[in-house]
Amino acid sequence: MENIVFLQRTFIHEIGHYVSRVINLKNDKGAGVVQIRLDQIEDKNGEIEYVGGTVPKKPDNYDYHDEIKNQPEFVASNLYGCIFQSLFESQDENPKFTECFTPKRDMQRNIRANGCADYKGVYNRMGAQINYNLIKFVEDDYLPIIIKDFHHFESIFELNVIDFIKAPGKIMYIDLNKLETSVSQFIELHSLHYSYFISKINAIIKNES
Repeated sequence: MENIVFLQRTFIHEIGHYVSRVINLKNDKGAGVVQIRLDQIEDKNGEIEYVGGTVPKKPDNYDYHDEIKNQPEFVASNLYGCIFQSLFESQDENPKFTECFTPKRDMQRNIRANGCADYKGVYNRMGAQINYNLIKFVEDDYLPIIIKDFHHFESIFELNVIDFIKAPGKIMYIDLNKLETSVSQFIELHSLHYSYFISKINAIIKNES
């Protein structure tokens, strides 16, 4: 049985990644997004869950093992899915950022939290101490700032995933042209917050280098 709540949550999570990568592209610090897909999976009890993927464009001769060129933007694009998801689930009241990548809530159903791979991506490439400092910054500094300006997220959280799916199925692709139109105003409003986010990430990385 389809669980629209989980599908919507996964959609919002992927919009977070999308927004980050679009702003990075606007700032000449990234290449944009190729696709967003939402995959339906079923646990051993027959309950439906969803996992998502926002696939970035990759430069020619890209190699995962190469040194990361734009480290703050890399970190931001990984963390922004969980930022959006935690805000969406809390609706401006005490967002639980770490729950997005801590599978405690989903453990009984043997389903990972949506942000597990994102967390591991930052941890593996940036190291334990930077990762710890980043999480502390998001929880203690950035999310409280965003909450004070929460109303500008309402346009994002009102988007209905069903309106953006190209075709229903176990693997679903999001209409990026429609999404681009729907989030363009939000991106303009959010860019100042994002610039602050990038600057703080840059400072955290430099302090540990």
